[in-house]
Amino acid sequence: MRPNIDIPHKTDGAIEDAAENRDQSKQDTYNDLLDHALDFRPLTDTAKQALTQHLNKTRFGGDDPEHAEHLVETGMTTLIKNYVSDMPGYRGDLILAIFGFPETYTLYTYENGEITGELDREAQKGNAQ
Repeated sequence: MRPNIDIPHKTDGAIEDAAENRDQSKQDTYNDLLDHALDFRPLTDTAKQALTQHLNKTRFGGDDPEHAEHLVETGMTTLIKNYVSDMPGYRGDLILAIFGFPETYTLYTYENGEITGELDREAQKGNAQ
């Protein structure tokens, strides 16, 4: 049987410091993730207008602004703020639009209130109209 011996020891707050450092490290990691996370937002009125005009021009030949507006209002759209690619390349805002099946999404580059580029997933797969 072991005797119950109380041995005093001095930690000088080492245990408390280690716990605090661990908590700070977790917070730093979380903050780093937030800094690099995509920032999804609803489309602004300006972005909606730009997307409507772009769709009317590129998909409807400028002849059907009502249909283009309907697509923007009923489709699933989001503005991705301040996107930065992993390597030198694009830095700025993107608009992601899904008009129907999720397999047919379109990604637009959006700069200074205008659509400046487009990547249509269906076109990339070779299934474009």
